[in-house]
Amino acid sequence: MGGEKDGSSRFKWLRRLFRSGRIVVVTVFLGSVYSQDLSFTVQVAAVSDRDSALALQRELVLEGYPGYVIRSEAVQGIFYRVRVGAFANRAAAAEYAAAMPEFGGGESVPALAEAVPLGVMPLEPRLIATFDNRSLELHLLRWKDSIAIKHEWMGGSAGVTYLLVEGGEVTNAPLFERGALSLEPPLFVFPASVSGLPEAVGGVEWQVVADGSFGRMTLRETDRFWRATVGTPLWSDGQFLLSLTDEALLLYDFVMR
Repeated sequence: MGGEKDGSSRFKWLRRLFRSGRIVVVTVFLGSVYSQDLSFTVQVAAVSDRDSALALQRELVLEGYPGYVIRSEAVQGIFYRVRVGAFANRAAAAEYAAAMPEFGGGESVPALAEAVPLGVMPLEPRLIATFDNRSLELHLLRWKDSIAIKHEWMGGSAGVTYLLVEGGEVTNAPLFERGALSLEPPLFVFPASVSGLPEAVGGVEWQVVADGSFGRMTLRETDRFWRATVGTPLWSDGQFLLSLTDEALLLYDFVMR
């Protein structure tokens, strides 16, 4: 979310588009620790029959996946690529693809995004970091306009590590930052803070709720929602999102496209 404390103004144009009904089409046909500047998507299938592609896209949408179709020309002929979502880095797309069930008889895979329709995931999830959740104690701390992460292995001798999150990247905290961070009250502690699963997490402009193996994002003041992230949402400050899978903790933020 770019590190801004108040992001409400950045969503005004998006709310106007939703209310006007101009963001309604999810199918278009056109002619021929993680950090990346490109956008990615998940490819579900590539078929030569237009009607088959549209039928698969409708099936995806009914299941809560933000599916769309693009037309591609190749030496072998015209293909219709059935795809899902828009992601700010490959890590987020790969995690999403791995969590999807099989559609169309093939395995979903991450791919570079091409001409994703505006209404498909206008907030791109960015997977910043993953942590093994089986023997880890993790603290999320406020740091400047972002967050820091304190983690240690429970019962181990590896010591405590402090990480800083800035601009979608995670770096080791320098020594002079660690003293101040050690005094900072935690925003969230895993597993101590997990006494029950929250109904929803988020901020002023959006919220995420558990939806099967995914987190379903809803933009407030609209009726638009989609499966955006992987795992059960545990915590959010409206900028970052922490989700839990069977084996990992996933830390996301979101990039407006």
